[in-house]
Amino acid sequence: MTRQALNGTFHGWLRRVRQTAVFLSLLQIVSGCARSLPALRPQSEFVLGTLCTVNLYQGGTAAPAALYHEIFARLREIEAVMSVNLSDSDVEAVNRNAGIMPVPVRSDVLAVIECALKYAELSGGAFDPTIGPLVKLWGIGQDGARRPAAAEIEAALSLVNWRDVVIDREAGAVFLRRPGMALDLGGIAKGYAADEAIRILKNRPASNRESGAIIDLGGNIFAYGEKAGQQPWRIGVQNPLEERRGVYLGVLELRNKTVVTSGVYERFLELDGKRYHHILSTQNGC
Repeated sequence: MTRQALNGTFHGWLRRVRQTAVFLSLLQIVSGCARSLPALRPQSEFVLGTLCTVNLYQGGTAAPAALYHEIFARLREIEAVMSVNLSDSDVEAVNRNAGIMPVPVRSDVLAVIECALKYAELSGGAFDPTIGPLVKLWGIGQDGARRPAAAEIEAALSLVNWRDVVIDREAGAVFLRRPGMALDLGGIAKGYAADEAIRILKNRPASNRESGAIIDLGGNIFAYGEKAGQQPWRIGVQNPLEERRGVYLGVLELRNKTVVTSGVYERFLELDGKRYHHILSTQNGC
């Protein structure tokens, strides 16, 4: 599994979890398909642990600079409360107090965690938002990544159990029952963030909405609206076995849908000729 928890507070988030496409690579917009509408200066920022690009296509009288700013501001807000890499995030506050006391969190954090627990139950624990101890142990994609000893993996696995997450809706608080437990929402936050970006676009006055948009959050792509001529967006799935970019396994035609993949060649640890990817199993910890 990836660092865990399924995407968002809506039913569509299930499709956005990284581990659902273990052998697929990051998505790319098929060359040329995004040129049929005039773009409004696509903007990129490093946020949510990856390079995120927002590409709006002209179709109204919206103020594009303000719209880009609003979307990226919301992405940064989500990162600030859900990242495990920020010591002052809500999620890290919950993790620091594991086995000690419940921690009040913001409403969107609570909603994402609740949805993660729902799908953990549906998957029988194959998907688990308490994967944090394993993710930290391996450290793949971070400085100091290593292949842990079997005893270390076993110890970390003993702390992975979604049933030990306690939600107090009235208090808006989250509690991890055992010391050492840790939530990791790295696999869900980008899906929720994509939904939030689209919510911002949809909430614009009707006369000022953009004709279309591609929200690319590093493997999480939301194709909003459609191209000129009422044509769907065409999203190519990179072949992970090809070193050359632009070699696709297939092309998806989408309107107002999101597609998410997670590849084993983008983030991995290679030792003694063996590659360990970042998609970790809740069964054996590897």
